[in-house]
Amino acid sequence: MTCTSTTAGTKVLATLSKGSTIVASGTATIKTTKATITYKGLKKGKYGLTEVFYYPNGQSSVASHTLTAK
Repeated sequence: MTCTSTTAGTKVLATLSKGSTIVASGTATIKTTKATITYKGLKKGKYGLTEVFYYPNGQSSVASHTLTAK
């Protein structure tokens, strides 16, 4: 999974869930404009994906998506 931001130094926390159960999580720091988080052993199917971005200026934001593993 690749996360992008226009602000270098942004930290990303990404969690995958099935229903209310978190099945995987990963963190990365965006070096220039993107960072990659790899999930190993993920079964095929749809997951809830929540990304929390922590910006260098102290602010944060949250984005929720659906991730389909093939």
